[in-house]
Amino acid sequence: LTLRAYEPLPATVGTMRRSVDAFIESLEERYRASGATPSMISQALPRINVVPVALSDEVGTQVLGVPLHSAAESTAHNCSAQYDGFHGCDFVKVNIDMLDEHFPVCRAESCEGVRQLATSREPPLLDLVKIHVQGHEL
Repeated sequence: LTLRAYEPLPATVGTMRRSVDAFIESLEERYRASGATPSMISQALPRINVVPVALSDEVGTQVLGVPLHSAAESTAHNCSAQYDGFHGCDFVKVNIDMLDEHFPVCRAESCEGVRQLATSREPPLLDLVKIHVQGHEL
């Protein structure tokens, strides 16, 4: 299993990476306790990569408003108007990258009319994508 977690907020990236490390360590302990060999453990562990970027239809930066009471409600849509009645907002500039760079819609050899992706960079096609868009629905 290969998993990529996209998190644009720098403070949250570190927390997410520590959680991933703790999760992997707990799985390793369980596998060792069950008698699995190092080779079996290596093959069974998920590969989890935390990518410190927001995904969009363009490359650049975006300012996100982070409500002081909850980073889970971060938004690019007028944070102050929505949350100043609570405790206010911090504003953080985050990097954004194109969704297409991370999730190709086809293989390079079969992409007609779509920008060709370098074969050596191509991630595998996906079976499932779950995206939390923080109020940025189309």
